[in-house]
Amino acid sequence: MKKTIFLFPLFFLPTLFSADSESIQPGEYIADGGGGTLTVRKEKGKTLFEINTIGANFHTCGLSGEVKNNRARLEAMEKECVVTFTKKGRDVDVAQSGEECRYYCGARAAFEGLYLEPAAGCSEAARAKTRKRFKELYDKKNYADALKDLAPLLKTCARTLGWIETGWIKNDIAITQYKLGDLTGCRETLSSFASEAAQSDDEVKNNYPPSDAETWLPVVKAARYNLGLCSKAQKKK
Repeated sequence: MKKTIFLFPLFFLPTLFSADSESIQPGEYIADGGGGTLTVRKEKGKTLFEINTIGANFHTCGLSGEVKNNRARLEAMEKECVVTFTKKGRDVDVAQSGEECRYYCGARAAFEGLYLEPAAGCSEAARAKTRKRFKELYDKKNYADALKDLAPLLKTCARTLGWIETGWIKNDIAITQYKLGDLTGCRETLSSFASEAAQSDDEVKNNYPPSDAETWLPVVKAARYNLGLCSKAQKKK
């Protein structure tokens, strides 16, 4: 009797390995809106993770461990904290099992949420390199190239920039626009600061928890000064 042999078409093959394709991949991920990082790495056949986040008043979360089947089981006093990692395209959604996971966080911090694969040039190391290069060009009074280097960060990295860093980048862009004579552009760049720049230092500080206020106030003061420069120069024209 002649035997019948069944062959799997090639297009079926990916489905045989779908479970593996859903595993989180090694790399650096940044919390949507900034304020935290998820690092995943392979080490001696294990998948390890580390999460660090900063919440209001500089309260933090810090946790790490081994990931098995997209879950990490961590001790939380007498309970178990289960952290779940779910792929969302190139990004990773992180969830926790319950309040026991707050053992790893300060009162105003959290680590749940979507962590994004940073766009090209938007990792922490890449942003630091860009900002260093900007300063070097600015100090050499090469304002056009300095602006060309820095300005794309606001758009390209918008979802992964923290609010403090965003504020400083806006100030750097605005003062460079001022140096280039683009007074309208300078004011537009700092338009989000208009309300707070019009307030006193004490009023600004009252809008935030103490640690946030101390960190944010210098950003607002710089914006107030830069807005003043651009506004006065424009009135003289």
